[in-house]
Amino acid sequence: MSLVNVGIQLAQAGRRVLLVDFDLEAPGLPTFNLSKPEGDASGVVEYVTQYITTGESPDVAKYIYKSEQFERGGLWVMPAGLQNSTYSQRLNSIDWRKLYGEQSGYLFFEDLKVQWKNTLAPDYVLIDSRTGHSDVEGVCTRQLPDAVCLLFFPNEQNLQGLKRIVSNIRSYRIDSTTKPISLHFAVSNVPDLDDEDHILSSTLQRFSEELGYINLSSEIHHYNSLSLLTQEIFSLNRPNSRLTTEYRKLTTAIRSRNNEDRDAVLAFLKDAHRDISDTLNSIGPRELLKRINLIQDNFGQDGEVCYFLARLQEQIGSSKDALSLLSSEAVQNGYATGSMFAARAGINHKLGNIDDAIEDLRSMLDSTNIDLESFLETAPIIDQVAPDLYSSLPTSKAFLSLTAKDRLFFVTQSEGNKNQLRANAEILKHLRKYPEDAIDTESGVASDSYLAHELALASIGAGDFAAAADLLRSEGVPEETLAIADAFNLAMATWGMDRQPSIEHFKTVAQIEDREGTLSNDPSINYLQCMAIAYTILGNVEKAKSCILRARESMRRIPQRVFSAWSYSKVGPKEFFSHLDQIDAMLEGKNVVPVFMEVK
Repeated sequence: MSLVNVGIQLAQAGRRVLLVDFDLEAPGLPTFNLSKPEGDASGVVEYVTQYITTGESPDVAKYIYKSEQFERGGLWVMPAGLQNSTYSQRLNSIDWRKLYGEQSGYLFFEDLKVQWKNTLAPDYVLIDSRTGHSDVEGVCTRQLPDAVCLLFFPNEQNLQGLKRIVSNIRSYRIDSTTKPISLHFAVSNVPDLDDEDHILSSTLQRFSEELGYINLSSEIHHYNSLSLLTQEIFSLNRPNSRLTTEYRKLTTAIRSRNNEDRDAVLAFLKDAHRDISDTLNSIGPRELLKRINLIQDNFGQDGEVCYFLARLQEQIGSSKDALSLLSSEAVQNGYATGSMFAARAGINHKLGNIDDAIEDLRSMLDSTNIDLESFLETAPIIDQVAPDLYSSLPTSKAFLSLTAKDRLFFVTQSEGNKNQLRANAEILKHLRKYPEDAIDTESGVASDSYLAHELALASIGAGDFAAAADLLRSEGVPEETLAIADAFNLAMATWGMDRQPSIEHFKTVAQIEDREGTLSNDPSINYLQCMAIAYTILGNVEKAKSCILRARESMRRIPQRVFSAWSYSKVGPKEFFSHLDQIDAMLEGKNVVPVFMEVK
């Protein structure tokens, strides 16, 4: 049942799948509602018998039939054999020991694997083997497979049997070049009951310790459905059922270790890059390096695979290998995306290849197919090696290929460089100019007033104080009725224009705070800093000192990057404390100029 459902799921995913019924004493595939030829079909028993009779391997194509066809993938079946009255007699006539001992049985089955490959070119061959001891156990669990999936019910009898089978599989070697067989463990027919006494969990823990595995490939629960009596294929007919979902997890686990399955390889590389610690804990550093080498051997001409392989190599410290991959012909011709150029720019910068990094940054901006992460990673590099590129960033092909939401997020992550802030202002102007680019935020769609507010902040940070003031003033609206954030930012923009603070503007800010009483609640660190500035300008030493002290305590309690009204950019704790020190110095009468007013 597991074999059929996994096979169907692989075929649905576009894979060519061969199902082989090697449970010769109790063939199960014929009982499922899979497409089959009229009448019984010859299979494994006839194939082996023909070889014993003639001494030559038969043409395996005569013992395989096409079953299911999907949009891209397909399912083929090699049955156990003709299910007629003489089947048992023919099966019992096969002397498996003699076949191996005197009739070159090992080479015969090696030839069978070659024939499967040449005849069908299958992506997966799934072999159903008899449970426990049998004459063909070694064929199915050691010679034929690259991986063995052991499905078991967690009781003592199965544990003892599995220990012997697992030991045999793990010790199987023909020579020093023989690949170890991968093992998947899946607990099956698990009772769907409360485990209040931890019977199941403690039993599974014992299985894990004695069989030497870390994680189960799947946990398949007992499923109460009369459809099981008719051998219904749930993956075909009930794709959203829990049973199908549990088989899907098993399918994913099996695919995840196949270094020749492109989709599985890409999924593995992306997951490993996303959480390298989890990957190392799961498979270990030696296995990871081995997989990286195998993937490169199998997909060295696949640009997309090489790109994600390079990202992983860079993450584990192999920057030169990563650069070599990203500079390869496969990537250059097959995956010359904006994200690739961004990644290569980062590596070139790290290795000191500054001219190459700049060239990659230019290519990145002129490309498409780039993600937000790539822009966020390259922003500091642009700042260090090619700040002039910021002027072209807002209208570049690459940046405009991002969603409006991603472009707005990029703006909010600015580190405060004047070039960045000028670019941010241009980005926000473009977003306001094209309101059809709806920007989804947690609270809905970003309104024009929200974009105008963000544009005002960026304009102040970039030194365009007049533009900020125009955005913040509302014609015919008294300043005292403004939101306190707009009133404060207008006061700061006016300070920038006049090069000296306006007492009247900051008095308006203080009046709004007196009316709303935000300081008496639990204000943000940024709010405390803003009010510290306002009270410093107004000469209210007590309130200014209180706000500075509370801002310091908040930052010490929860160190974080915050927006600083002293620089109009996000800063880390160390820089924020420095800004508070400068506000404190101004409060003491020293000649201090806010960072956003400094000429850069």
